[in-house]
Amino acid sequence: MTISEDKLKIIKYRCQTLGMRELDVVFAKVASSVSQNSDTVLIEELLSLLKEETQYIYSLIFNPIDPVEVKKYENIYKFIKSL
Repeated sequence: MTISEDKLKIIKYRCQTLGMRELDVVFAKVASSVSQNSDTVLIEELLSLLKEETQYIYSLIFNPIDPVEVKKYENIYKFIKSL
């Protein structure tokens, strides 16, 4: 199953507008890689994460202190860490 072009556009736009240099670098790679990935669970999790506040996303990626939050975004967290 392929991901809709609309979802990919949303992901690309949001990944480009996070507003923190560190996140912009990481999520530029995410946007590029995810467009080649057909894992709908991963895509939906990424869309959900991108709805969060930028500071929350930064903390989750660079300083995860709450295992419950990491578990909530486990698939995308692992995907980002593998890039």
